[in-house]
Amino acid sequence: MRGLCAIDVAKDKTFVSLAGLRNRNINFIEESSVNVVSENDDILDFFKENFERINQKITEQEKKHSLKVKKIFVTLPQGLVSQRVVKEIFPLRDRKKITPRDIALAKKHVETISLEWNDFCIHHLILDYGVNGNNYKQPPLGIETQKIIMHSSLISVKEKLYKEMESILINTGRNFGGFVTSFMSTLFTPLTSIDEQRSVVVVDIGYDATKAIAYKDKQFFLDLDYDFGLREIIGNIKDKFSLPLDLAEDLFEKYASFNSVEHFKEISIRNNDSYINLNIKALNAFSADYVSKKIKNIAEDIKSKIGDSFIIFFIGRLSSKNGFDNFVKTSVDCDVGTSFFKVLSSSLGCLRYGVSNYLEKDYQQSESIFKNILKIYKEYF
Repeated sequence: MRGLCAIDVAKDKTFVSLAGLRNRNINFIEESSVNVVSENDDILDFFKENFERINQKITEQEKKHSLKVKKIFVTLPQGLVSQRVVKEIFPLRDRKKITPRDIALAKKHVETISLEWNDFCIHHLILDYGVNGNNYKQPPLGIETQKIIMHSSLISVKEKLYKEMESILINTGRNFGGFVTSFMSTLFTPLTSIDEQRSVVVVDIGYDATKAIAYKDKQFFLDLDYDFGLREIIGNIKDKFSLPLDLAEDLFEKYASFNSVEHFKEISIRNNDSYINLNIKALNAFSADYVSKKIKNIAEDIKSKIGDSFIIFFIGRLSSKNGFDNFVKTSVDCDVGTSFFKVLSSSLGCLRYGVSNYLEKDYQQSESIFKNILKIYKEYF
C-alpha cells in the first residue's frame, strides 16, 4: 500500500502522522512520536541532525503497516514564512468564458509578479475575484470576460530553505511533499472542511504553551499564545502531592482522566527505596479543577477579542485523555466542536492539508469527491 507522512516538530518531541492510500481513499493510520528535541528555531539544522532518527521511526511504521511512504510533508513554524496580500490583473488573450485553467494561470501570474526572485510560494489563497466590475468569493467559472482581478494572500519561504529541506529528504531516499504552515496544520487537525460563514477557533494545548488561532473567510485574524501546557500541569501535581517531577509526569501520562471516578482507587507507587500511596480520584480531581480554570480563562479571553459567533476546537496534549471532550464542553461557555481523531500534535493537520490544499483549490471543490480523490492520486503518485 502507498503511504503519506507528515512531521511536526515540538519543543520536547517530534510527531509523525501516517496515512495510507488504498482504492483511491486516503486513510489516517497512526500518529507516533520520536524523542528528539528542537533546541533552537533553525529547522534545517534540526533536520540535518535528527532526520535519520525520524526516518527510522517512519521505516518502522512502514514495516508495521505494510506500506511505502511516497511523500513527506513538514509543518513550518509561522516565524519562518512571509505573507503579503496583493491585487493583480490577469489579462486573458481574448474575451472568453473563464475556465479552471484560466484560474490556475492567473494564480501563477500573481506569484510571478508579486514575489521576490528568491521566494517560494507554499500557500496561495484567493480572497476574491474581480470580473466585469463584480467581486466573487468563489471562482467565477463560465463568466465571459477579458480580464480577472486577483485579490490574493501569498505565503512564501525563501527558496533556499525549501530546496535544502528537499535535499535532506532526498539524500535519505524520501520525497519532499512540501511545507505546510503551522496555522494550516493546526486548523486542519480537527477539521476536514471549512464553513466560511462562521469563525473557527482552534486551541492547541502543547507541552510548554498553548496557542490559539482564529480563521474566517480565508484569513487568520487571531494568533494568541498562553503560558499554559502539560509542563505546568505536571509541575502543579508534583507540588500538590510532593512527588519527584519524573514520577508526577509518569502518573499523569498513565492515570490522568477527565472522566469522573466514583469509587475510591488508590495505587502504590515506588519512589526510590520507599512507596507512596496515591488516590487516583484525588489526582484527577485536582488536575481537572486546575485545567478547567485555565481553559475557561483562555476561552473568555478569545470571546472578548472575537466578539462574533464562533466554534472552538481543543487539540493537543490533553485531547487524547479519556473524557476530555465532555469535560471541555462543561468548562467553557462556547460552542465546542469535537475532533474525530485524538492526536497529540498538528502533524495530522499537516498531512491533511499537504495532500488536499483545501483552501487553495476552490475551483475543484464543487466537483465530485471521486474526481477530487482521483486528482490527488494522480498528482502525488
